[in-house]
Amino acid sequence: MTAQPTAIFLSTGELYELTGYRLAAYQVRWLQRQGITHWVRADGKPVVPRSALEGRPAAAPVPEPDWSAIVQRG
Repeated sequence: MTAQPTAIFLSTGELYELTGYRLAAYQVRWLQRQGITHWVRADGKPVVPRSALEGRPAAAPVPEPDWSAIVQRG
């Protein structure tokens, strides 16, 4: 017997269990306040990668530009 693959994103039910809210706008607000990585779809519903809650990075952080390399010429 093979193991079932785990979904990459939380389901609608899991989002409700996590946030305690059914309305997408309230879920988004709660996720923002908790600092949980998420995206908002075109229909306003949040998408939360499972990795955001499992302690793994969802993506490599984008490095901050080296502003000191910009020399102002005058």
